[in-house]
Amino acid sequence: MNDNLNPLFQDGYTAISNFDISGRNQKGNYNLALSYADQEGIIPNSGMNRITGKLRGELKLGNKLFMGAVANLGQNDISKLVGGNNSSSVLNGGFLSPPTYNLWGTAFSDENDPNQQEYYHDGADNPRWSLVNNQFSELTQKAFGNFYMKYEPAKWLELNYRGGAELLLEEMNEVYGIGSSFSNGRTVPPSAGRIINGQNVNQQINSNFNLKLKFGNPKALAFDLLLGNEFVDTQSESIVQQGFGITESGTVDIDNTSIQLNDTANYNNRILGFYANASFSLYQILFLDIAGRQDYNSNSRYDNSQFFNPTAGLSFVFSQLIEENDFLNIGKVSASFTEIAQVPYINQSINSGFNMGLSNPYFSPSRTGFPLPIQEGNFIVSDNLNPQISQTMDVGLNLELLNNQIGLQFNYFQENNSNQILFIPQSPSSGVSYTLQNSGEIQNKGIESHINISPIKTNNLEWNISGNYTTIESKVKSIATGISNIYLGNNNESPEVRLIEGSEFPVLYGYGFLRNNEDRIIVDNREFINGNANPAFGMPVRDPNPKELGKMNPDFWVALSNEFKIYGFSLHVQFDGQFGGHAYSGNTKIMKEYGMDIATNDRDQGVVLDAVKGYYTVDGNGNTVPNVEAENNIVINKGEYFWSEVMADIDEAHIYKTNFIRLREAKISYTFNHDNRKDGFIKKASIYVVGRNLWIKSSFPNADPETQWNATSPYYGSQYFHFPQMRSFGGGINLIF
Repeated sequence: MNDNLNPLFQDGYTAISNFDISGRNQKGNYNLALSYADQEGIIPNSGMNRITGKLRGELKLGNKLFMGAVANLGQNDISKLVGGNNSSSVLNGGFLSPPTYNLWGTAFSDENDPNQQEYYHDGADNPRWSLVNNQFSELTQKAFGNFYMKYEPAKWLELNYRGGAELLLEEMNEVYGIGSSFSNGRTVPPSAGRIINGQNVNQQINSNFNLKLKFGNPKALAFDLLLGNEFVDTQSESIVQQGFGITESGTVDIDNTSIQLNDTANYNNRILGFYANASFSLYQILFLDIAGRQDYNSNSRYDNSQFFNPTAGLSFVFSQLIEENDFLNIGKVSASFTEIAQVPYINQSINSGFNMGLSNPYFSPSRTGFPLPIQEGNFIVSDNLNPQISQTMDVGLNLELLNNQIGLQFNYFQENNSNQILFIPQSPSSGVSYTLQNSGEIQNKGIESHINISPIKTNNLEWNISGNYTTIESKVKSIATGISNIYLGNNNESPEVRLIEGSEFPVLYGYGFLRNNEDRIIVDNREFINGNANPAFGMPVRDPNPKELGKMNPDFWVALSNEFKIYGFSLHVQFDGQFGGHAYSGNTKIMKEYGMDIATNDRDQGVVLDAVKGYYTVDGNGNTVPNVEAENNIVINKGEYFWSEVMADIDEAHIYKTNFIRLREAKISYTFNHDNRKDGFIKKASIYVVGRNLWIKSSFPNADPETQWNATSPYYGSQYFHFPQMRSFGGGINLIF
């Protein structure tokens, strides 16, 4: 038996060097920070080099005028591997190579033709061949900065100006070599090959001016007024070039392809905003804030390109009314309301007329911002499209008790999102598949809470405990008239992600087990079909009607951390977890089909499934009617047909809860001169060792449940050979001169 997966991985490393120098005098200050990170990934051909620099300076010109500037530069060069359910993924091949196949002990290509793969599976790349012949990289370069001035002509008046600019350059390159499975090149002789190049240029200029008026006494009655103006100009261009049919083996030049396609999208937008904020305080007991912002958007498909966003907040510090004591140090209740008009990114290439999908799925400026990053198929944009409106109300309680040894924060919020911008399905007779329009309402509500306790706190001994609990419920209140659910996306073989009226958002939607009235699985009782033996006899029946299979968001998240300090030593340990969500495990499904999952170990043993036997009929109205015969007593073998033909077609069989508890981090450090003595050239020095992702207990099989969450994709909720999170160990030295 061969271990084909573990040899794919290696010990990675990350080395980070930071340099920081600063100085100040009565006239100003400066700071220079440089950083370099070098990372070798846990799989060959993966890694990163990152360089960043920041220069900041501030100058005091007299007693009333201050000015300063900040400049940032950065470059991130990444070598990566394709993941997910991609037939050229190295994880795909590593997971699916059976133990009877010697992946690492046999040649991965023909000795006379390196493009001809040697592999048992003709529908996927040999992972060793893929490491040599497929290349994937990303390069990001970013420069941004700003200049600011502050002028205080009087104690009650302050003038501020900040102007800045940002330039972002992104390049991506994907090369699928001649003979690769993804390019359909697994032929004799090898053929195809594909090169994808993408470039994105984003430029932004911003200007912000405001004045602050301050009246009264902050310890008694005070009133502050902020008035301001902001201007933001954004211009971006995304270009994707695809070359099909590589003509020269080993090339990375798209000119050496036989067919080339180019796709370009532009996004230009200007926002002019005016804002105001009025703050009122009474004896540091009562605080009232009222704010509003009026925006004018140049890139708008809306009848009204003017959007007003109001905000109001009220706080009451009731501990100020109580005589100072050792029990209640701070007590505050607060409430706020916010309304925001959310505008999606719609690039010029889809701004009018008939569209064949959203172009350039590689860079965000060319996508709609929400709720769908990408929509395939043709659609039109409604002439009456309006912004999505988000209204949020929250109330909170903040307590500090027992000389600040116990702290409690509790917050309840409710967010109503109306005018949802959705792709609404249209009748085929209309000539389009969807209309991008306002429709429906989603409500989010939840609780966020935090507690921190310091049981011991002396000069040389300290113990701090902190915990977090968060729960969020998202519910679809309504969609469009006559529509009960909307398709959001799916990843090839996985169930769909849908928005369903009356259900939580989002949910998995697909085919489940046929069940009786007692929710028990029904197995097929038909021993023969049309005189032929039924190979699915005694095996689960798929419900012919797709249905909701599970909500994706967890019920709640928790975190707990402990920190111990004794003299210069410190130990920090953090656990966290989530409970209640669901996800589709593509890994487990495919591993069962190929006999790689532990559930297939009993494939040669006769078993009787815990179920009832029967089948179903369809009545005159097209409704499915389950017909149950009796308790199941049919003996079957859970072999290849069971997993590849029966269970593979039942989405519910591969959906699992994403519960987990994780030891997120453990860190030990020692600080020299921990009592902050100022003598000596080195003012303070510390050393530390740290471990991250050290342990996990999860209900989700064969993968880390966190890897399936990708907020920029409509395919989150489905796990298909995503790269695992790394368990890492590190250490460092910090010196302060």
